[in-house]
Amino acid sequence: MRVSSDTNRDDTEEDDGLLHGVEADASNLGLSIVYQPEDEDSVVDIVFVHGLTGNAFNTWHHKASNTHWPRDFIKNGKTGISRARVITFGYRADVASFTGPASQSRLTHHANDLVGGLVGLREDTDSEDRKIIFVAHSLGGLVVERALQRSKDSEGAEDHLCQVETHAHGVLFLGTPHKGSSPAAFATSIAKALRRLRNRVNPDIIEILQRDSQVLADLDDWFARWFRRRNQGTDKVQITCFFEQLELPLVGYVRTIAHYLMLS
Repeated sequence: MRVSSDTNRDDTEEDDGLLHGVEADASNLGLSIVYQPEDEDSVVDIVFVHGLTGNAFNTWHHKASNTHWPRDFIKNGKTGISRARVITFGYRADVASFTGPASQSRLTHHANDLVGGLVGLREDTDSEDRKIIFVAHSLGGLVVERALQRSKDSEGAEDHLCQVETHAHGVLFLGTPHKGSSPAAFATSIAKALRRLRNRVNPDIIEILQRDSQVLADLDDWFARWFRRRNQGTDKVQITCFFEQLELPLVGYVRTIAHYLMLS
């Protein structure tokens, strides 16, 4: 698992498509530390996970102002959070690619990479007991849910992997299709057309996003039960869901499940 960090770079330098050594394209994979306090006295890790067709740079970057908001808002004191280490996670989430092969990975592979990378980073920096907050967009929310499940399931076999679930204290879902999303059918049509043109696609990811997907149903059921169990004790976890209220052109709504809002 790749972990990069270059938080000491002079902010006056031009980015030229880079952010602290992080490439602004789909090759940006793995974990990257984009901000940490100068005294390294962090009390929480905030982990940003992008969604379908996104990457760890562009998803969180406002091009017009050249603002990478996970880093810059915290660094500039605009969030009221000063003692946080900010981490992005990049994985292959292409529907199709004309410049290189799309990922053939399944949801579990991405989740395993996220868990393994976080555990390795936290062990290397003696921060295993630090709280974790996830901010996840679209498909990234499903990656986070699966990562929490994999971490929890490691109990008794690989206990060092349990720290991700144990220290997870919050998740912000941004348009995550917990029950499937109607745009998945649209994306599947694109994938089939591109396959005819011999462009590789990731059918497994698209099928997972289909409404009434069994994979999503099972994951949704586990996550709801996990949330209730955690909040019956003293070690509670907070969840916030953000979702669209305006239709996307040609596609419609990217619907998200409402019961997490009620649970939280």
